[in-house]
Amino acid sequence: METISGLMEEYPAADVFLTGYEIHLHDGQILKKASPGITDDMQCDNVFKHLWEYGYFIHTNSVACKKSVFDLVGLFEVGVTNGEDDDMWYRMFAHFSAAISREITTVYMRENSTATVSRVFVEDWAFLPRVDGIMADSSIPDEKKYYLRRLLEQRQLFLVRNCILNGNKKKAWTHFQRIDRNLVNGMKYAETWIALIIPSAITSFLVRKRDRNYYRS
Repeated sequence: METISGLMEEYPAADVFLTGYEIHLHDGQILKKASPGITDDMQCDNVFKHLWEYGYFIHTNSVACKKSVFDLVGLFEVGVTNGEDDDMWYRMFAHFSAAISREITTVYMRENSTATVSRVFVEDWAFLPRVDGIMADSSIPDEKKYYLRRLLEQRQLFLVRNCILNGNKKKAWTHFQRIDRNLVNGMKYAETWIALIIPSAITSFLVRKRDRNYYRS
């Protein structure tokens, strides 16, 4: 709370406040998840751009916001049990700026969590039906919309990879052909294309080896 309070005092114009966190894996490894794009505390008016350039670093226990934010974006979607936190953050980032600190304020103990038993991709993410409304909202700057589109296209790549891991190459190809390659990371696009043309068993083996200590199963 001290770190969040400091951000509020230093950046009174910000409405959302983000800090770093650690993930403690089963094998004793510690992964520090904080924005690599900053060395000091900062205010960011376009969090979508920041996430695109530096990657995802947000955890529910490391986010705070002003009460007034909920008046505009609403609350957590009732009945949604997976991806509801990211849905909330994206709604916030579409309309508000954030103050960001690299300080670690949360420790995520993987071995005690039932939320990360295995890899899960939320195909019917609650945020997706909101996208058209956000893109049509004239109060939201075009640059925010552009980087949101890039993040959503990148998410399509992850959907393709998930289909591959589930052995559904036909569905993977269908989604892959819809991706605007000008909006996604070129290296990730190429890696996904390679995963499409090699046997799924090889891809699954490599991913399991990479993630062997990250999930509980």
